Amino acid sequence: MNQITVFEWMSEIDPILIARAAAPVKTKRSSGIRTVVIIAAVLAALMLVGTLASAAMLDSYVEQRYEDYDGTLLHALDIVLTQDDNVVSSLLLEQNKQALHALFDALRRADREQGEEQETKPLVPSEGLEFKEYFPGSGTCLVTGIGTCTDTDVVIPQTNPDGYEVIGIAKNAFQGCAEIKSITTPDGMQFIEEMAFAGCTTLESVTIADSVTQLSTMLFVNCESLKTVKLPSGITNINWQLFSHATGLEKIIIPDTVESIDPYAFEHCTSLKSIEIPPSVQFIGHGAFRNCENLTFIILPEGITEIKMETFNQCNSMTGIVIPKSVTVIEQQAFWVCKNLKDIYYTGTQEEWDAISVGSLNYELDSVTVHFPEESAE
Repeated sequence: MNQITVFEWMSEIDPILIARAAAPVKTKRSSGIRTVVIIAAVLAALMLVGTLASAAMLDSYVEQRYEDYDGTLLHALDIVLTQDDNVVSSLLLEQNKQALHALFDALRRADREQGEEQETKPLVPSEGLEFKEYFPGSGTCLVTGIGTCTDTDVVIPQTNPDGYEVIGIAKNAFQGCAEIKSITTPDGMQFIEEMAFAGCTTLESVTIADSVTQLSTMLFVNCESLKTVKLPSGITNINWQLFSHATGLEKIIIPDTVESIDPYAFEHCTSLKSIEIPPSVQFIGHGAFRNCENLTFIILPEGITEIKMETFNQCNSMTGIVIPKSVTVIEQQAFWVCKNLKDIYYTGTQEEWDAISVGSLNYELDSVTVHFPEESAE
């Protein structure tokens, strides 16, 4: 990791670092936009002349995020500003915080513009898949199996050969299909039933249309090669054991429509290093991240009131966590065998922390350092 500290970076305003962190998407018209963005970023960064409150604490916090996301320091700061607002509010003077937001807004805006310019190759729907009518006379159908399709990259069509609209994937439809590497669902699909992809051991990526509003239980259980999943923006919960034992899953972004994460949703995702939980999530079920042995840092959103039983049980690599002041209960074994947990960033006061009800077998909490917002006050 580059040992430059946050304070040093803000002082030196290194345009090379900014340019590298904001590496352009290769499009025909990207260079002009990127030049404008870098200039805007440098101008915004030049506003950061004021003194940081508790610079050392912010350095440590952001450097941890940097390692978790395997990206540049700039990316880590982006994550902090977009998701860790409660923490950042206590660590930065308001003028510096506003300037940083201006910098990243410029970078994100350019990335969106360039992403829209990318030319995408049209996907060719797979042939030979099996379908069944959803119910007589509905004009709709479900995918029920792989059929005679030999594609390793399966693209589900919007309509079946009879012209019926494909609105879902049936229970166990692709279960155990050992040759599939990727699956793409069509716009208009509404739901995917339980265990539809369970045991697809070579499945690496899944792209689910935003029209899908329901992902049923155990959908990706034992998909050991799965690395990336684009979750639809319309779902409201991460269902029970949705990714259980998806041992290859490294990172996932949860849409900001999700309100709950069910029990054991990410249990035994042993390669999972980072997960972004949006503020919309107000409930996380027991065992949700149990045995995620490579998860190093996590931020719980404000509004979570309980850290349920075994939530982070055996997360051996976890070194830090942000716990909001809304939490009043930490249930038994929530942090059991989190042997490397060193820092808790709590957004409330010492008095509020002491009032939290802590269940048994959370011995690791006895030796952690709990950071409070007042520590960074001037």
